[in-house]
Amino acid sequence: MDAGVTCSPDDYAVFLVNGSTYLEGRVKVAYQGYLGTLCDTSWDLNNANVICRSLGFGHAVSVHGADDFGQGIGEIILDDIHCVGNESTIFNCSHSGLGVNNCNHSQDAGVTCYGEDVCISGLCERKETLNVKF
Repeated sequence: MDAGVTCSPDDYAVFLVNGSTYLEGRVKVAYQGYLGTLCDTSWDLNNANVICRSLGFGHAVSVHGADDFGQGIGEIILDDIHCVGNESTIFNCSHSGLGVNNCNHSQDAGVTCYGEDVCISGLCERKETLNVKF
């Protein structure tokens, strides 16, 4: 009666932390056993749009560095990220490789997203009623 699971290599989680609302913050990701941040080298609105859309928000309003949302801890998971803007996840963008970077946490990437409703697994809540802390 033992149980087991097989996870898809595309399983990932994205969080925004240290923002003043749930629509902004330093990007924190979990992917294939890695947990950490993204480097802001080459960080632009195309990259941020992929993050915002993967969270179920609208488009990105602005991009930020660690000065705005503080420095993270843990691994720096991706560096030299280049998205077209229509990718389904940040990991589908070109990058230097998982865990390959020449950054430190003073270069952690952040975003501000636009969104009215938050939808997670098909359930939507108005932003006024959502209270999520990570």
